[in-house]
Amino acid sequence: LSTGIDGGRRRVKAALNREVNGDFNDGDPVKYMGIAADKLGVERPYFSFLTAVHMDNLCVVRDHQVTAFVTAGIGNPCHEPTEPGTINVIVIVHGRMSEGALASAIITATEAKSKALFDMGLDFTGTTTDAVAVLMEKRKTKVCAPPYFEYSGTATDIGQSIYRSVKKGVAESIKRDHPLGGGVHTCRL
Repeated sequence: LSTGIDGGRRRVKAALNREVNGDFNDGDPVKYMGIAADKLGVERPYFSFLTAVHMDNLCVVRDHQVTAFVTAGIGNPCHEPTEPGTINVIVIVHGRMSEGALASAIITATEAKSKALFDMGLDFTGTTTDAVAVLMEKRKTKVCAPPYFEYSGTATDIGQSIYRSVKKGVAESIKRDHPLGGGVHTCRL
């Protein structure tokens, strides 16, 4: 499930977060991403995202239930859309989810993003072009079936996993893209 450029609910083989320059303004982002995906050899179908954040500032946060990929540019707060900036969050859940849990995971990720911004002393909940995708990875082992999650709000273990991973990823990616005092930044829970 994705809120990105070619979002919606469908089976995909990949998620592509493409770096562009700060003055990017293509009138047909779906076509642009199609050309980029073809050049990169990305298998279709896929979800896609655009960001002006340098991919060196991508933050990957992983635990036993989820992996979150975050690029966080904060140049255009939702109430002051004057500069480029996008917070893209791609969450891969290592298991299966109900339709409700899949949708709820977008809410959980968005809450975590907003909390990370507030904890950093920022007074906005996101930017004007933020996007979130939640993907399920149906891993099977010889011993057991993949876990199944009926719900994904923060009262659940999977919800807490999503929340912690996204919150940490957003904070760390912002620190990397917008240094707030320097230092080494890692993405560990």
